Amino acid sequence: MESRKRILVTGIGQSNFLKQLYSSIHHVTPNTYEFDIFGLNELSGKDEYGIEIFSKVYAVRKKVLFKDIKNLFDLKLFTLSIKFVRYGLSFRSVKNFAKKYIITKSLFEEYNFNDYDGVHIHFPTFDKLDIYWHIPAKMKCIVSFWGSDLMRSKGLFNYYIQDHITNRADLITTHGNEMKQQMLTKFGRQLENKILFTRFAPFDHLYSLMEEKLSHPKKDFGSFLTKYHIPVNKKIVVIGHNGSPGNNHLKIIEALKKLSIEIKDSSFFVLPFAYKPSKDDSYAAKCQEALVKAGLQGMLLKDFLSWDDLAIFKRITDIMIHMPVSDALSGAMTEALFSGSKVITGDWLPYSPFTKEGLIFESTDFDNLPEDFIKAYNALPEEEKVVLKNRAIIKNRFLSDYCAKTWLPVFN
Repeated sequence: MESRKRILVTGIGQSNFLKQLYSSIHHVTPNTYEFDIFGLNELSGKDEYGIEIFSKVYAVRKKVLFKDIKNLFDLKLFTLSIKFVRYGLSFRSVKNFAKKYIITKSLFEEYNFNDYDGVHIHFPTFDKLDIYWHIPAKMKCIVSFWGSDLMRSKGLFNYYIQDHITNRADLITTHGNEMKQQMLTKFGRQLENKILFTRFAPFDHLYSLMEEKLSHPKKDFGSFLTKYHIPVNKKIVVIGHNGSPGNNHLKIIEALKKLSIEIKDSSFFVLPFAYKPSKDDSYAAKCQEALVKAGLQGMLLKDFLSWDDLAIFKRITDIMIHMPVSDALSGAMTEALFSGSKVITGDWLPYSPFTKEGLIFESTDFDNLPEDFIKAYNALPEEEKVVLKNRAIIKNRFLSDYCAKTWLPVFN
């Protein structure tokens, strides 16, 4: 019996994406791979997957121990530190890097990371690359760009880091041709044959729950609407998918204030804020104030929803406005389209994988958002053909088994 390939997963440790990705790969190719992870960031608080996804979960250590001190004399650490200063990294940041470097070098040896067949690095920004600097030249290196890690990266130092890792990588994954072309333009055409297109697998259980709700009208979810103070007799408009300023809530609200009083009065605007990158509530307060000033009735939904409540929330949404600064393949978008919502998104976003598959949604900019919102607002409920078409495409091309198969050439 052929032994399983051992892959060490590192980089961003976001459990909601990574657990679903690797569980879906296990599902389509059982007993083929052994995935272990260094630095899992558990967001859900519990395991919804019912299988052992990672054979080992390695903890990140932040405290320097006596045994780490010897690594201060590592020649590679000295060489990298000099290069980082030349490319603009501050001395304070170099000091922080050196601390993480000597700790991770000890952990690399302690955990026998040299024994892995490959390493899979997600979201390759400087702060996520602790393991990268210790990977031996013979080890297969897979680098996965998620979206903002490439599109929001700026400055000479960050360019140097990502140029370094893309040229070292054996394979690079991304979601679509826009991001591939951006990489080739930025880091060189020699990367052409390294880049593969992949898709992150969604949590299929949510889609099953959403499908169960489709036959029910909004009024059937009275207890949910009452619990979260959402009116039953208005169009429900969702702005963004979390509390990050990168969702452009304020620009969207500013554009929507141009809507007529009639449309404003018959709409209710919900900003999902259960997840936000900072504990500071000042941005949330600005969004709440902006809604009031724009004459928009609405709320910030700060509760974490159960899977069942999330399915209901998707079902009752009439219009979703998704215009972030940057994005790749948005799970929030496919969820909204699957549930039958009208989706308006930014025309600058790299959504060719959606359009190539035939998904129907509106792309616009902030100047034209009011006009496109009115079109979505006035869309006839009878446009069932569009809803059914979107739903069929998502079932066939964006659920976990299909998405998992896009990753098999990466690990083979």
